[in-house]
Amino acid sequence: MGAVALLLLIACANVASLLLARAATRRRESGVRLSLGAGRRRLLQQLLIESTLIALLAGAVGLPLAYGTLHLLVVEIASAIPSYWGAIALQVTPDIRIFGYTVLISLLTGVAFGLTPALQALRVDVTSALKDSGSMLGQRLSKSRLHDLLIVVQVAACLVLLINSALLLRGSQRALRIDPGFDTKHVVHLSLEMAEPSMGYSQARLFKLSRQLMDEIRGLPGITAVTQASRAPISGGNRFVPVGTDDAEPPASEGGKDKRPAAGYSYVLPNYFETLGIPIVSGRSFTVQEAETEAPVLVISEATARRFWPGQNSIGKRLAIGSVNGPAPYPGVTAPFSPGSEIIGVVRDVHSLFLGKVDESYLYLPLSQTRESTSTLLVHTSGSASGLLSALGAAVRRVDPNLPVVLAPLDWMVSFDPYFVISRIGGILSSIVGALGLFLACLGVYGMVGYSVVERTHEIGIRMALGAQRQQVFALVLRECARPMLFGTVIGIAVSAAIARLISAILFGLNPADAISFAGVSLLLIAVALFAGWLPARRAMRVDPMVALRYE
Repeated sequence: MGAVALLLLIACANVASLLLARAATRRRESGVRLSLGAGRRRLLQQLLIESTLIALLAGAVGLPLAYGTLHLLVVEIASAIPSYWGAIALQVTPDIRIFGYTVLISLLTGVAFGLTPALQALRVDVTSALKDSGSMLGQRLSKSRLHDLLIVVQVAACLVLLINSALLLRGSQRALRIDPGFDTKHVVHLSLEMAEPSMGYSQARLFKLSRQLMDEIRGLPGITAVTQASRAPISGGNRFVPVGTDDAEPPASEGGKDKRPAAGYSYVLPNYFETLGIPIVSGRSFTVQEAETEAPVLVISEATARRFWPGQNSIGKRLAIGSVNGPAPYPGVTAPFSPGSEIIGVVRDVHSLFLGKVDESYLYLPLSQTRESTSTLLVHTSGSASGLLSALGAAVRRVDPNLPVVLAPLDWMVSFDPYFVISRIGGILSSIVGALGLFLACLGVYGMVGYSVVERTHEIGIRMALGAQRQQVFALVLRECARPMLFGTVIGIAVSAAIARLISAILFGLNPADAISFAGVSLLLIAVALFAGWLPARRAMRVDPMVALRYE
């Protein structure tokens, strides 16, 4: 909405500049109407009605176009989102509220771009207009300031759109290059979460099916490992539990809530770290016996070790997990509890909870066959993970043809992380809007500089008759065009920097001080806008002095 509002601002400034030029050609008409007794308020009303009709006609054309393009856009976005996100259902058919909104925006837009030219037209001197004595110096200077202001607005708004779209796109590209700390190219995630008891899949049946499925998958060619966990990394379903050292009494707040730091956790099989390629920094993983009995042992991340035992060896230390009297943090889910679990291993930090940052604290607990929420399988292959999907689907059908399973390579899950998708979609949409803004801004610069050249034809003729060279006239026109563009560039960069800081607080991977985006887009805009001003400046250089002296 912010990007579209800036685009509308550029369009309003563009149309206002055209109406200013049109008001200059209608100066004699305004003088005649005023001399025949028309009041200035009545003349203002007429001019505003004209601009409002233009806006209403634009709204009438824009509404069906918006419906068509929005329908295509929703279809494209829905097809680009992975199936395990679910289905997108958006009602984009216009109704009476959208119609009313369009009418209201059209009316406000008509007044926005029509008011200043209308007020400018009312300042006409009746005697000078009737004599058609040409543009007076004061009016010309006033119009020149308005033209410069409109150029500043257009350039600044366009720069905000383009810079932030460049930041979003570069941020999404930077997110793709983030190393999450585990293998994503050779691992496939199988989720059985859609198999609900209402479909006949009890917890006991799911346990049995998951074991059968693991045995079936191990026999497929190219499979190097199969493991199971309560959740896959970067898959949502994040769960946390309060933790503390065993010798620390858990402090409680006034409401009785545990105020100890929370850590994310997963129940995993002993070969989980080997399957995902997460190196064990010190210690060891679980044994099969520890997993089956859910022994009070832990594997923690490096960040967890630094948080509780900075500069010490954490192997053999103990962590108190959960609260004795604390409620279960998730309905229907039994939170882990242990008054003192022994740490047997430390693994490298990974981006398991959020792709944008390393897990601050993370615990890995031994997984038994009787543990709830064990509906996630992770399969490691020696080849491409995406090439394994059809073989895995066939294995699932052999075990149970009705079993609902979601298959996805881990690199797909990383690519379709919600933050990354939002950044990518935002970058694409704002790039489209920014390209439209650049096109409109260049049209505005071309129109205003061209109008200025026509209005100053007599002045240019005098300068050339007095000895000014064509190159000097060209430089004069281009310099006056460049000045408001530079002001607009400075304002646009300042506003873009402020907006970029706000966006970077929401989306990871976005660098609010990306010099390439700021400098590259600014130079591109200045170059394109100067080219738009170069064409009418070149026309001014070719003015015949004798024709120009007789112009008015």
